[in-house]
Amino acid sequence: MLMARPVSDDLFVESPNFESIERAFFDGSASERRDRFLQPVKHRFDVLHLISGASHTQLRGLMGRCQIAIDLHSEADIPARDRIGPALAAGLLVLAESPFEQPGLLGREHLLTFSNPDELELLISDALAEAASFSQIRSAGRAAAEQRRSSVVLPRLADELLASA
Repeated sequence: MLMARPVSDDLFVESPNFESIERAFFDGSASERRDRFLQPVKHRFDVLHLISGASHTQLRGLMGRCQIAIDLHSEADIPARDRIGPALAAGLLVLAESPFEQPGLLGREHLLTFSNPDELELLISDALAEAASFSQIRSAGRAAAEQRRSSVVLPRLADELLASA
């Protein structure tokens, strides 16, 4: 059974006023495949690409200055999903590449999905132009992230392990 990674409680912060923030970010290594998606949006919008990754503290600070988190697969067949939970916890709008497989999360309800660079560009354009119209998705994503909160997940896992021992 696929289980979502727990999200550190300190990443659940009050969401900023997204109408005053016009920045998106992607945290992941560069590749030819990822660059096909990112280059067009980097030239049109304020998109920060953290190539070498970020520490927990840096990620928390960064998410407070962005309204959108972009999730791209590392390779065509290998989804990389290690930043979705924290981004949802911070109340960001997550744009995730399809196919999307994440336990407990639904595309169009908790986050938005795209399958090509043009779709990503359109989603970012719409989200930055009309931040308020995406508040329901952000709220639903944040609520879904609550189910991944470390203080909720870890005691439940410990109980399950003790019960099976």
